[in-house]
Amino acid sequence: MTTPGQGQKILAACYGAAHVEMLLPLIAPLRKRHRVDIIAINTAADALRRRGIAFTSVSELVDRLGWRERVQRWGHKAMASNVGALTLSQEESVTYLGMNLHDLALQQGDEAAWAIYTQQGRGAFHPVHFARQVVEHFAPDLVLATSAPRLERAIVEAAGAASIPSLVLVDQYPAHELQWLKSPGFATRLAVLDGSVQQMIVDEGRPADDIVVTGNPAFDALDAIRHVPRAVPPRIVYLSQSEPFAPAGSPRHEPVNGPVLKALLAAAERHDWVVVYRPHPNEQQMTMQHPRLVTHRSGAVGLLDSFHGAAAAVTETSTAGIQALLAGIPLVQLGFTRRTRRPPFEQFGSTQIAASVVDLEPAVCSALATPSHSPQTSEQATANVLHLVEDLMGSSRGQ
Repeated sequence: MTTPGQGQKILAACYGAAHVEMLLPLIAPLRKRHRVDIIAINTAADALRRRGIAFTSVSELVDRLGWRERVQRWGHKAMASNVGALTLSQEESVTYLGMNLHDLALQQGDEAAWAIYTQQGRGAFHPVHFARQVVEHFAPDLVLATSAPRLERAIVEAAGAASIPSLVLVDQYPAHELQWLKSPGFATRLAVLDGSVQQMIVDEGRPADDIVVTGNPAFDALDAIRHVPRAVPPRIVYLSQSEPFAPAGSPRHEPVNGPVLKALLAAAERHDWVVVYRPHPNEQQMTMQHPRLVTHRSGAVGLLDSFHGAAAAVTETSTAGIQALLAGIPLVQLGFTRRTRRPPFEQFGSTQIAASVVDLEPAVCSALATPSHSPQTSEQATANVLHLVEDLMGSSRGQ
């Protein structure tokens, strides 16, 4: 499904969570000037559908490109193996896994593809054949994507191979994404959050002229909640991530989100808090029942709704932690998982560090004692990115 404009053709691709949130403010102004086709990957479809925004699903593309029979065979095999469960419907999971596995089989052969998948899960996916056909199908003048791996990355690479300019929006402080962001051949331009992200990528070898500091368009909407009073009882928003950590006295690693949520709920009983649990789209949502627990699934509840009236937020490395700080909400950062590269949250506002699960309760109490503050500046990131898009479109017309 497409919405034609009067200008050139833009192909936008995005995954869910922070990726689609970064793209959302750009869609309406771009569609006033250009034809914009959006490929919604996995949970991005929920966010777009909820807002009535036209998009093309991966399932529709599988049918258009004639991949359905092979995708179904691989997808059902993957679902039966229970390797790397997805937070999608059965049909969506079959399509997504099947498309990636068939592409991997085209690259490696059937037996090798299955062996790689059983060892690496979705980390093995890099659907270069599918992406090339997608780019050929839409024949855009510009590709717009975020820094997510797998299909988005492959589409940007396919655009480069076809000499089509591309703009990649880097929604956060990159970690594993540096592997491809640092390559001068990946995307015509990178749009990044701030100067520290720009320098991080430059330090990896990418020319500085390829990287433009625009800010994050998703952050522009924070003005709407900066002056909202704190709710009573206090609301603690847990921006969950299932990163591994080793509990005290145990040599084994386990996902951090379960112990953190239990600790927050125990503290909520003692201090009269409400815990808003917002699971990452990639994690299996915990079904814990508790009178002080409210669950906000990202596909159903917007991030700003989760932040409305919040007294504090808790996360490990989520970009949403920066959004909380810019909205004047104090943050508690989990500092006890295996993740070594962490965003410099303290640059954006009041940040407490919890060095262990035991330290979590006093860290939240300290955050709650921090006076609310409201940043006075607005990034205007949406306007910055739109200007960059038009620059790239103008350059492509001149080629």
